[in-house]
Amino acid sequence: MAHILPLAILIVLFGLTLFVWFSGRKQLPYPPGPKRLPIVGNLFGMPSEEEWVTYRKWSDEFGMIL
Repeated sequence: MAHILPLAILIVLFGLTLFVWFSGRKQLPYPPGPKRLPIVGNLFGMPSEEEWVTYRKWSDEFGMIL
């Protein structure tokens, strides 16, 4: 019985630490950009030719994102 108490305290402290760690994290909003599709995201919106023209247009539209 004496060995169970320190283990129980350790498990409770670990659980509380995980709870505080994950509940305090807030996700930042995504930066502005082209609309995404479910599952595939922006896969079909990526340019296949003259990429620099599309990227320049996106830069003018959405601003510089670093």
